[in-house]
Amino acid sequence: MACFLRAKGSGVCTRRKLSDIHDITDISQNDKSELPLSLYTMSRFTISDIFGQTVVGSFSAWDHIVKGHTEMIDKEEAVKHAIEKPVTVHLGNTASDRLFRGETFTSGFWNGSFAVVVVEYNKQNVGFLRTAYLSGLEPRGTIIWSRS
Repeated sequence: MACFLRAKGSGVCTRRKLSDIHDITDISQNDKSELPLSLYTMSRFTISDIFGQTVVGSFSAWDHIVKGHTEMIDKEEAVKHAIEKPVTVHLGNTASDRLFRGETFTSGFWNGSFAVVVVEYNKQNVGFLRTAYLSGLEPRGTIIWSRS
């Protein structure tokens, strides 16, 4: 059985059965690469990005988003749409991060704003939702894909 969880703050592997794992967010990047794709079904959502790569939105990642960015509470569809059909995709702060810029809201309180979604990819090019927020400023970072 592969090592799926490590005790926080130690390099000691705690072997767990897949049936005992309820959230994949805190599993180390090395261990995520060993997880079977069926485990991703325990996520809040699993979609494909504009490049055809799987992106997993875990329950804890979504909880992190709405706790830190309360404006995102009812914006899950905007987050998914930004990943699936972005306006632009940018390199993030690390080699494994990508920023997806969503469509601009054209009405309501958030008129003129858009979702910015940060996805971190592992060595197998499976992406994990890290955070999302609304912005009116274009994301920084080199544009690696643009709709136009």
